[in-house]
Amino acid sequence: MSPSKRRRVDWQQDRDNGPSAFRRRTVLTATAWSIPVLSLSAALPAHAATSDAVLVSLSFDSPGVLRGCMVRAIATVVTSSGAPVAGASVVFTPDSGATVLGSRSATTDGSGRAAVLIDISLANDPGMHAVTATSQGRSSSATYEVVVSPRSAPFDWRARAIAYDAFVYDWSQPGEYPTIARDTTHRNMDAETYKMPSYYGQPIPGDGGQEAITQLPSVVGATLVGIDKSDQGGRDYVDMCRTFFQPRIGVGLNNPGSGGGGQDSFWYPATANFMLSALAMLYPRAAHYDDIFRSIADKHEAMVRALGGSVADFTGQGFDFETMTLSRGSRNEGGDAAAATAVILMWAHSRFGDARYLEAAQWALGYLDRSSQSLNYEWATLLAPSAAARLNATAASSFDVRKHLMFVLQQSSARWGWGTITGSWSGYDVWGLQGSVTDGSGYAFAMGSFATAFLAPTVKYDVRYVDLVGPLLASVADAARFFYADHISTTKQIYGTRFSASPAKVIAYEGFRAQEAGVRPRATGDPSAYGRQWGLPPQTTDLGLYGSGWVGIFASTVEIVRSGLVRIDVDALDLGAGDGLRRSVYVNTATSGIDVAVPVHGSCALYDVLTDTVLTDDASGQASIPLPPGAARLVVELPPHPRLERRGGRTFFGNAVVNYRAAVPDEAAGRPVTASSTAPDSRVDNVVDDEPSTSWTSAQASDQWLSVDLREVRFVSTVSIDWVRAARSVRVDSSTDGSTWSQAVTVQATPGTQSISFPAIFARFVRLSAMTAVDGTAVSISSLRVTSDDLAARALTVASTSVNANTGQMVTDGDAGTRWESGSGDTQWILVDLGHIQTVNRVLLWWETASAKSYRIDSSLDAVTWATSFSTRSSSGGRETVDIAPVRARFLRVFCLERNTQWAYSIIALGVFAAVGS
Repeated sequence: MSPSKRRRVDWQQDRDNGPSAFRRRTVLTATAWSIPVLSLSAALPAHAATSDAVLVSLSFDSPGVLRGCMVRAIATVVTSSGAPVAGASVVFTPDSGATVLGSRSATTDGSGRAAVLIDISLANDPGMHAVTATSQGRSSSATYEVVVSPRSAPFDWRARAIAYDAFVYDWSQPGEYPTIARDTTHRNMDAETYKMPSYYGQPIPGDGGQEAITQLPSVVGATLVGIDKSDQGGRDYVDMCRTFFQPRIGVGLNNPGSGGGGQDSFWYPATANFMLSALAMLYPRAAHYDDIFRSIADKHEAMVRALGGSVADFTGQGFDFETMTLSRGSRNEGGDAAAATAVILMWAHSRFGDARYLEAAQWALGYLDRSSQSLNYEWATLLAPSAAARLNATAASSFDVRKHLMFVLQQSSARWGWGTITGSWSGYDVWGLQGSVTDGSGYAFAMGSFATAFLAPTVKYDVRYVDLVGPLLASVADAARFFYADHISTTKQIYGTRFSASPAKVIAYEGFRAQEAGVRPRATGDPSAYGRQWGLPPQTTDLGLYGSGWVGIFASTVEIVRSGLVRIDVDALDLGAGDGLRRSVYVNTATSGIDVAVPVHGSCALYDVLTDTVLTDDASGQASIPLPPGAARLVVELPPHPRLERRGGRTFFGNAVVNYRAAVPDEAAGRPVTASSTAPDSRVDNVVDDEPSTSWTSAQASDQWLSVDLREVRFVSTVSIDWVRAARSVRVDSSTDGSTWSQAVTVQATPGTQSISFPAIFARFVRLSAMTAVDGTAVSISSLRVTSDDLAARALTVASTSVNANTGQMVTDGDAGTRWESGSGDTQWILVDLGHIQTVNRVLLWWETASAKSYRIDSSLDAVTWATSFSTRSSSGGRETVDIAPVRARFLRVFCLERNTQWAYSIIALGVFAAVGS
């Protein structure tokens, strides 16, 4: 029985759950893959109240995951009649493995509340633990469950992918049930091909009944992990995959024997054509595949035009490639089709150079970009973030990458409850797995979970999302092992010990449920539940070949290097864009260590994309990089002592772009400039044209001024002037609105190049004023540069939580249009790694509306021992300049304690500065 039946059953079930599930907000934390998860529930006092009894209750502000596992415990003390008791002393007592930060006792306020921060140590054993609050002889306890994920324990995904291929493509059939057989019908081709079942134990389908979603990804995935499927044991599986391409309509379909034009479903043909296109990209010399790929691209380009061209509307169940018409149907699978179509055409443009394909790719992705909610139906919308980022970087598009990542994290509007699963299931950390969050409290599927690897290229083109994509894939690397019989307790899988030591253990269970038949959680699948009504024979198992075949795709991208360190290859799935360089996202999933040894190939330099700097000029075998717990960093391996060139906002090594968002040191470059006066044959904008031979000259008058508009508020701490004819002195003024001005500094002018530094400020407008030429004639300047000595610029960050794809990295990205958004709860934090120990004395904080009323700024040399440098209980948010006593630190942390609004916390920018002249 085809999984298409299962998909339709799931659609009905998910739809019937209603829209309420979609309204749940998904929270992706920076800690979910490596830190215990706290599940907290309050217990009532176990005593009978008397007329004058004092009652104590205990609760927590945020029953979620917090870096360092700190949670605010709140005790409420009232009389038996409900009146709050002020001034009461409350003692908080956690059990072993947890500590109270500061004093264990606190005094209730006017509302009868007292609170402390509880630090849940990793030494805490998994299971249930308690915190007790005691006041005036009365107590209340709250329990929490410490859930520890595998924390990137060794699991060789590449070896698993190779073992899967070896087992299911073994014609000697070593397992209990056959997995492969000949198809001699010559459907759609002039040679024999092969066929596989969708589930282990399911009879091999009749000729023409095999599924593209089972076989094509297995060939693509095996290729990606190094297996030549065009010549494996004398068989050319790449050529045999042509059976899924239908010459009569010019595209691929899910079954070789399928009739019609694909109108019954969007996602099945989309998957077939995507995988056939991938094979064409991976095997450029394979016979027939150029023609197949060109045909697929032409038909998809024509489909986009038929659906509206620049305003293409994919909303519907399918598309008939015979009549070139949309089938509206009863469900919307169009999101998957739009994303797959965009990538197919983007690849085709890179292969054939036809501008029609690029235009249609942008139109297809535009359908998703115009949506206000996730249109995820099965898996292919996972392609959208990387396609958006690549088209933005290489084709001057302006897609909203953050929106597409947010859609990945949200539940779908096209299929209720479908999306990214978060949190843990009865002690099993399942963050990042894909499936239904509403079906039986949660039902993850192997196929979609393995497809998360397609998110990886996103950070190659937009590094701001490295701290979202990296940790998400690292989490999936841990959680996806639960699909395998040999990597989950035999009591937590439907077949017990049957497959845990069987050769078939390399086939993943189709799914993983939060609960089934009283078992929490359980590796399982649909055949055991629906097999009878589908007409499947009883020997059909829940081990799914159709999902397992995608493991090579995942393994090509995600590698658990060792316990606590995950490597993500951002190039493996970025087909058609290779340049021979090795790019890796490293994720520190350990709980300690701030500098991590990573493997490198041969002798090389390591370039860090985030900070736009070379971390080491010449490493061999391995290199140490700054990577505190929970952090992710994108590095590129280059030849030793590389020569980098920065131009047009990008960084190049030779002709290869290694950074699409390079640092722009001069904020004034190319910005609008005005002046008090301009001499004939002079232009005021010459001062920002990066051309030393041009200049601005004022009129022959005193008190001349020159002002530059930086277009948005920036951090500013230095102004550099190249004088042609110097003034006697110059005053530097600044403004955030162009109306109200503040003096930053006044100095004597010095001929030649003069650099003027001052304590860092917020500024959109920077003005040189009170300028009178030394010789009484005119002032003349060839260049004006405005810069910031921000120690945190582009620095690596780690946040307690992040939501809606507004990641912590956005506070140091230099973009006033982005922000960090925390999860809910008063206790949240964000830290910045300055890279090495420096002396700091000023912090600039730019809050969005959702600001902190009470917060502190902590400093640390090692991200373990912290000292408070500043604290306030009365912040009103906005743009804050915080001066602190000079402190030596590598890490700074903004620790938020109380909100100004009902919302979470949101910071637009965070700047860290040393004293002027230090």
